Amino acid sequence: MSSIFYVESGKGYPVIFLHGFCETHGLWDEFREKFSENYRVICPDLPGFGKSTLPESAVSINGIAVNLIEWLKNLGINHCIVVGHSLGGYITLAMQRAEPNLMNGFCLFNSTAFEDSEEKKNNRTKLIDFIEREGVIAFIPTFIPSLFHPERIEEFALVMKRLRAEALQTGPQSVQKYAAAMRDRPDSYELLKNASHKALLISGENDMSVTLEAAKKMSEILPAGRAHILPNTAHMAMFEQKETSIEILENFFREISES
Repeated sequence: MSSIFYVESGKGYPVIFLHGFCETHGLWDEFREKFSENYRVICPDLPGFGKSTLPESAVSINGIAVNLIEWLKNLGINHCIVVGHSLGGYITLAMQRAEPNLMNGFCLFNSTAFEDSEEKKNNRTKLIDFIEREGVIAFIPTFIPSLFHPERIEEFALVMKRLRAEALQTGPQSVQKYAAAMRDRPDSYELLKNASHKALLISGENDMSVTLEAAKKMSEILPAGRAHILPNTAHMAMFEQKETSIEILENFFREISES
């Protein structure tokens, strides 16, 4: 089991925020500050990112999920809500698969239950080869802007600068191993369908990673009021629609923790 670094704030019902690919716990700083008023908020660095060590063995989405479940149990957490951004959402679904009773609620935040298309799988493989040749420093400057709505790039220039600086600290093996893990992950649509009663979706209308078609298809299997496709938003709704996202999560957390 790799060593997991995390930050924690507040007391009450446990809420876990998982970041995405080439991100760190810092992605959720403002959300942690907000929700720690009423909840025990925990934000880890996923293994291989930030201050958490990368497993020496092969990395899989299911393996990371089992790692996190064990980590949570070591923290005394047997029931919680998990919010997973992008890669973090894939891991969240894998946690549901491995330990169905752990989460009373979970949110796919700019994430999808569908496996990669063949085109995207090929792009993951190309990324692995690119990192081998050119390194992380050649990847990150174009990767970070691609996560935001093209028409709002200037608006989030300072945010992107911080995210780039954090992402550039990611080791090449982490990028390569997780690219392969995302490429090889199983489809989780049926899993989401079976667990739809505990699921929330926050997606972006302009997200190039989670297409509008995919978001709409997931929305069809979720309970009324549990799917939110936000306008003028790409893959980073925690910045592009911060207040709206906080309000949606606030209502969801209240519903789950009080039920």
